[in-house]
Amino acid sequence: MIKIKTLNDLEKFSDPAFIPILRKEAIKWVKHIEEDISEVRHAQDLAYNKPLMKVAVDRLDEVLEGQITWIKMFHNITEDDLK
Repeated sequence: MIKIKTLNDLEKFSDPAFIPILRKEAIKWVKHIEEDISEVRHAQDLAYNKPLMKVAVDRLDEVLEGQITWIKMFHNITEDDLK
């Protein structure tokens, strides 16, 4: 079984011209998810005295942060790439 941990590992098995396209798309997704996190954090402010909603919103925030972490690691995206 082939283990692909980063985009660099994928380069060995695909067309090298395809990698920059994937990376560019990943950067767009990270930016989009960061916007979603901003909206979730706004919802956290609104749910401060509603315990169940706060738990759900906190969990969603964790999930979105996890998605960003995974995408950044796999595609080797730095903070400079996101500017």
